[in-house]
Amino acid sequence: MDQEQYSRTGASTPMLLAFVSNVFHICIIVFGLSTAYLLYGVFFGLGDFSSWDRARQVTMMGNINLAGNVMLAAAVIGSICSLVLFWFEETAGYLMALLAGAFYFGVPMAFASMGGEPSVAVRMTVARFPVAALAPALIAIILVVRDLIVRLVRSLERQSKVASDLQFGNDAKREDRPVRMSLIGKCWEGAYCRDYIRTHCPIFKAKDTCWQRRRGCYCDEEIVNTATKKSRGTVLEMAPNEAQNYANSTPKKVVFLSDAQKVERCRNCIIYNEHQREKYKILLPVVMILSVLLCAFLGYEMRDSVGNAMNTIEMTVRRFAFTGDPTTAIKVAKPNETAIWAFVLAGSIMVIAKIIHVLEWAIFEKKW
Repeated sequence: MDQEQYSRTGASTPMLLAFVSNVFHICIIVFGLSTAYLLYGVFFGLGDFSSWDRARQVTMMGNINLAGNVMLAAAVIGSICSLVLFWFEETAGYLMALLAGAFYFGVPMAFASMGGEPSVAVRMTVARFPVAALAPALIAIILVVRDLIVRLVRSLERQSKVASDLQFGNDAKREDRPVRMSLIGKCWEGAYCRDYIRTHCPIFKAKDTCWQRRRGCYCDEEIVNTATKKSRGTVLEMAPNEAQNYANSTPKKVVFLSDAQKVERCRNCIIYNEHQREKYKILLPVVMILSVLLCAFLGYEMRDSVGNAMNTIEMTVRRFAFTGDPTTAIKVAKPNETAIWAFVLAGSIMVIAKIIHVLEWAIFEKKW
C-alpha cells in the first residue's frame, strides 16, 4: 500500500506505516517458527510421548503451551497489522480466509488421516491451530466486507471517473431534469440531453432511445446539425473525426458504419454510460437481495458441505496412507458448530461480493 492510499486512513506520518510493516514482518517470522515447531511436534516429535518420563512430559507440555500462545499472539497482532497494511488490497481478505480455513480445518484433518491413537500432547497441539485461525478469519471477513462496500460505492461513482475517457460527450455537463416516473430513463430523459436539440431530435419524436437506434446527438452530427438549423440557423461540427463530418461539405460525405462500430460508439458515449449507471443502481439492490436469499436458502447445504468435504478429504487421505486403518477416521479437534457457521457466513459474504463483482463487470466493462 503506497503512502497516498495510506494517507486516506488518517495516519499522521509515514513512520507509523513503517512501524506497522515492521511489526507485521516480525509477526510473520514468529508465527512461522512457532507453527513449524508445533507441526513438527504433531507429525514427528511427539510420536512416543506416552513413553517419556513424567518430568519430560511436563516440560514438553509447557513448551507446547508456550509455542501455542506465541503462535496465537503473532496471529492476532499480525492480523491487526494486515488490516492496516492491506486495507486497500482487493484480494487480501480472500487470501486470509483461505489461510484461516487451512489452519482451522486442514491441520486437524491432516493429522487425523495418519491414524493411531493421539496422545494428550498431540491433541493439545492440534487444538492450537483452530484457535489461531480465528483472528485471521475475523480480519478476512472485515476486509471482504470492506471490499464489497468499496465496490458498491465505486461503481455508483464510476460515471464521473470514466467520463474523461469517453469519446462522445466527455465534456458535457449534467443538467437537472424533471422528475420522471420510469425507473430507467430514455436518452432524452437523462441529464445530458439538451432542450434545443430535443424538440427537433428524431429519437425524441419517436419516443425511442438512441442506443436502440444506435445513433444520437453526441455521436451522429447529422442529428445535431439538423436540430441546430431549425432552432438557430447554424451548423455545428460535432463529429470527432473530421473525415466523418459532412455538414459543410459539398457534396456531402456519407460514412456508413457497421453494427459493431455503432455498438462501440454507444459504449463510448456519456449518455449510454449514464444509462448503464442507472441500470446498475436498479439491479444492485435486486441482485444483493437475491444473493442473500440464495445464501440463506443454501445455508444448511453449505454447512453440510463443509462437513462432507472434510470427511471426503480425510477418508481419501486415510485410504492412501501407510499407517492406520484406511476404513475409519479419527476426529481430532472437531470444529464446533459456531465455527462452521462462521466460515459459512464468510463464504456467503465472499459469494455475494463476487456476484456484485460480476454485475459490475457486466454493466461497466462489457456494458450489457
